[in-house]
Amino acid sequence: MIEELRLRNFKAFQEVEIALTGLNLLVGANGAGKSSVLQSIAVLKQSIESGAVGSGQLMLNGELANLGTGRDVLHDNPLGDPPRIEIALAAEGVRASVVADYSPDADQLALYSSTSPWPEFAGLEQCTYIRADRLSPSEYYPYSYDSVLRKHAMGPRGEFAASYLQELGDSPVASGLMNAPDTGRSLLEQTSAWLGEICPGVDLAPHRIANTNLIRLDYGFGGSAGLGSSNRYRPTNIGFGISYALPIIVACLVADSHSILLLENPEAHLHPRGQSRLGELLCRVAGLDAQVVVETHSDHLLNGVRLGVKRGLLKSGSASCTFFTSENGVCAGIEQIGIDSSGRLSSWPAGFFDEEEAVLSQLLY
Repeated sequence: MIEELRLRNFKAFQEVEIALTGLNLLVGANGAGKSSVLQSIAVLKQSIESGAVGSGQLMLNGELANLGTGRDVLHDNPLGDPPRIEIALAAEGVRASVVADYSPDADQLALYSSTSPWPEFAGLEQCTYIRADRLSPSEYYPYSYDSVLRKHAMGPRGEFAASYLQELGDSPVASGLMNAPDTGRSLLEQTSAWLGEICPGVDLAPHRIANTNLIRLDYGFGGSAGLGSSNRYRPTNIGFGISYALPIIVACLVADSHSILLLENPEAHLHPRGQSRLGELLCRVAGLDAQVVVETHSDHLLNGVRLGVKRGLLKSGSASCTFFTSENGVCAGIEQIGIDSSGRLSSWPAGFFDEEEAVLSQLLY
């Protein structure tokens, strides 16, 4: 588990240290640095696993993240002369870091230094990053036996979620993650059960298309994992919410105590109930001692997490919010907000999910 992330001269951050716990919600204004936190870990992971770090390089573009060139990732007002970009992690009292020399046009930055027990450090080898630009509803999804069973990769756009259901659909889900035990314990059945929080009664079934690297998903209502349900529907006729939530749900259900989940805007295209219930699922995952880091703009998801803590799905002190403020497109400050055993927040700073109150005050007075 990552206990602390340190960034220097990286995108929105001139210099920052962010403490991390089991379940971490990154909240605040657009452009304040929330995505940069997830991207920094993703860039580090892809640089380690590709062998770039071993050959003295930080890879800005790869399987997980595509950040451009040095000028795209250097802070607008960098520290140091010459400026260098640093990404450092701390876990179990040990710090590991990479420090890269700045080169404006390079998409692989030469390392000035690297101190590390890579690649296993802090659990990065079991880190899953799912970006905000997930695959939209499609008639077909890519199939990859290797990605699922060897690499355990969901894909940064959630593209291998269907492959997980095809290859591991019969695998049992941890009891602490189950939505409705009476619907069955398999990954496919529990995926349908959690999707039912978004679209009641929905179920899905994967179908491998012979002699291709493609999978077709279809949906029905009123059955279980494709059995005894209504007419079958294509994903393109169901809506964005279900397709966008699918890889988030599958990633949560296959997580274990060694997993790290980095999730961007998991609430996208979901109605308020679905967002709140997704917050509960994230609590359940972190309750298994997995680590979850979520960028979100949803007060409903936050409230779902708060309820989950209050109901004992996650112990007090294991969930927190990091509130980012911005000025002129860079991070102006962060504030750590705790969640106690009653689901109460340790503080409620100005700009922290207060827009509803601000609008209502204008409507009422």
